[in-house]
Amino acid sequence: MDSNITPRKLTTPELTRLYMVRDSFVLTHFNIVLATSQQRFSNLIIKSVLNNEGETYAAEFSRQSGKTEALVCTVLFLAMYYGSIINFFSLPNTGFFNIGI
Repeated sequence: MDSNITPRKLTTPELTRLYMVRDSFVLTHFNIVLATSQQRFSNLIIKSVLNNEGETYAAEFSRQSGKTEALVCTVLFLAMYYGSIINFFSLPNTGFFNIGI
C-alpha cells in the first residue's frame, strides 16, 4: 500500500451501527444487556481494532461490574464477524484475524 494513502476509517454512524449489532449479538448469544460502562469499554475496543488504531485501554470498574464479561463478549463478536465487517465496509485486512471462524 502506498504510504501516502490513508486507509479508510469507519465513520461515527458506521461505528454506531456496529455497536448496535454487537448489542444484538450479546443479547442473542448470552441473553444479557451490557451496562453503559461495559458498552463504552467495548466500543473503544471495536473502534480501535476496526480502524487499526492499536490503542491500549485499561478498564477500571468496581469489583463484579462486568469487566471480563464486556471483554469476552467484544472479543467473541470481533472473532466471529471481523472478516464480514471489513469486507462489508471495504476496510483493509490488517491480519488481526487471518483465519476467522
